[in-house]
Amino acid sequence: KKVRSLWDNNVTSLEALIEGCHAGQIATIKGFGAGTQAKLLENAEFVLTNSERRHMAVAEGAFEFLKAHLEGVVSRIEPGGSLRRGFETVGDLDVIVIGERDAVFKALEPFGAHDDPTYPWLIEATIAGMTVQIQVASTESWGASQLMMTGSKPWLEAAISSASARGLDFTSAGLF
Repeated sequence: KKVRSLWDNNVTSLEALIEGCHAGQIATIKGFGAGTQAKLLENAEFVLTNSERRHMAVAEGAFEFLKAHLEGVVSRIEPGGSLRRGFETVGDLDVIVIGERDAVFKALEPFGAHDDPTYPWLIEATIAGMTVQIQVASTESWGASQLMMTGSKPWLEAAISSASARGLDFTSAGLF
């Protein structure tokens, strides 16, 4: 009944539902109230925000596929980002490898390998429908690369700012 009521009031998408909730229009529909409107808004915004995220199991499968595909091309490979932190959902798959960048790029060409437009030091590809960002690190920069590829954005910004305040430069190559 409630879905039909929304449909009859031209609420036919998540965007329209969110807009109607913000305008207070949903609460005025028969069978709805302020509480229902608030819950609908919260849930609709959650779905819209997380629609591009995949369950951890999908990301783990993509990582294991990538790991097998790069066997013999890289000497070390580990996940970063949300998968490394154990999040239930993953937006994109961050991976750190030790290997020769050109060889890694060539091995990823069947998956649409290209330089990441925002971060040109990353190789970006698509595996199992997921965007994969690969940081090719050296043995010496492994730890810094893990921090850069695993830390949350606010944490990274704070770490870079803290280093800068001390006259240092914190990058995926290390702390200098």
